[in-house]
Amino acid sequence: ITATEGTDLVGTVGSVDVWPNAINVIPETVEFTLDFRSYDDAVVDAAVEQIREEVAHAAEREGLEYEIEEIMRVDADPFDQNCIDTVVEAAETVGCEYTRLVSGAGHDANYLNKIAPTSMIFVPSVDGISHRESEFTEWDDIVTGTAVLLNAVQAKAAE
Repeated sequence: ITATEGTDLVGTVGSVDVWPNAINVIPETVEFTLDFRSYDDAVVDAAVEQIREEVAHAAEREGLEYEIEEIMRVDADPFDQNCIDTVVEAAETVGCEYTRLVSGAGHDANYLNKIAPTSMIFVPSVDGISHRESEFTEWDDIVTGTAVLLNAVQAKAAE
C-alpha cells in the first residue's frame, strides 16, 4: 500500500501478538497494529479503507473472523513554512547536510504548532534507531543540530 499511486504515504506494522505463539502451532489469534502517515488525510483515509477491504476479503476467503478497531487518528497539521525555511537557511549557514522530513509522531511541537508558528530539527540516530534504549546520536551530530537551532533562533530574533 505505501508505495502506490505516487503518494507520500508511509506505513508501519508496529506490533504483532500471536496466540498461542508456538513454533509448530497454527495461530488461533493474531493481533497487529498498522500506523499510516501522510501529508494528506485523504491518502490515509484511502489506505485505511483499502486495508479494511483486503482484510475482509482474506477473512471471507479463509472463513475467518476478524475485527478492525481504529485506536487513534491524528490529522495532518503542517508546520509553518516560514519556520521551516528559517531552519533550512540555518542548516545552510552552518554548512551541514539536511533532508526535509515529515513527522507524524506526537512530538510536543505538534501541540505548539496549534498556537504558534513551529518547525522541528532532527539529528540522525546511529543506524536509524530511535525511540528505543539503544538509540544513540553521535556527539558531532548533536553539536551540529544545536548550531542549527541557535542560528535559526538568532535569525527569528533578528526579524
